[in-house]
Amino acid sequence: MATSQKKWLRAISFIAIIGIGFAVKAEVNKTVEPKVTKKVAKAATVKKHKRFAAYTFYYNGPSYSVSDVTNESNWAYDPNGNTCSGVNAQACTIQVDASYVNNPSTAPTLKTSTNLTATLNPTYSTAYVTGSADAGMSISNAEHP
Repeated sequence: MATSQKKWLRAISFIAIIGIGFAVKAEVNKTVEPKVTKKVAKAATVKKHKRFAAYTFYYNGPSYSVSDVTNESNWAYDPNGNTCSGVNAQACTIQVDASYVNNPSTAPTLKTSTNLTATLNPTYSTAYVTGSADAGMSISNAEHP
């Protein structure tokens, strides 16, 4: 009888030790996980793109050649922010950050540092915008009329 009591006491002690071990481990995880989660969340927010004040310009050049489309002086400011939609047939509108705009509060014009790039559409022999120095620029080319 004394041996069966000892066995029961050992079993209860063993279960109690395991239970305490689980409780301690759970408490350790509670204090560690929020710090790790905060670091991961902070790292994820660093990769978000910055918001910018968009200025819309429409193409107002003499022709749709690549050299005319990439010439910043052939783009006129559109205060209404109208954009075009369609396929890449010819240049139409772009939206750029204020850092690429001369006189943003009075008479906005594109800075030459915008460095527009364009490609010729072989079907219509018209150029359309493909990019610029402004990585966040929004391009709205148009269909050929």
